Amino acid sequence: MSATGTRVKDSGKSLHERTIECRENGYLLSGKKIGTGAFSKVYLGYATPNKISKNYKLANDLRSKNHNMVAIKIISINEAPLEYSKKFLHREIYALNATYRHPGVVSVVRVQTPNTSD
Repeated sequence: MSATGTRVKDSGKSLHERTIECRENGYLLSGKKIGTGAFSKVYLGYATPNKISKNYKLANDLRSKNHNMVAIKIISINEAPLEYSKKFLHREIYALNATYRHPGVVSVVRVQTPNTSD
């Protein structure tokens, strides 16, 4: 299955809290895990009609795939070494954006970072 992806940086939130955050941003997180990495988990999700209508890139991508499924990758920045966060995370996002037109590659629609208090 090819899907459109969105990334959410995890700051130690529970799946329920992540589900609420995704809903607030126009995505429904299913809780079905479709992949894992060293510092991340990928879940099946769905873009809401409201989100699709407000995001041209997302609408085009999902229209061409004839569904509203998305992959939501949650990266645990609490578990990842600082070096990974500084160097490799930006490189991974760049690589996905550079190859997003391939039908088997997940595209980055949105990057969500946790609110930080200074």
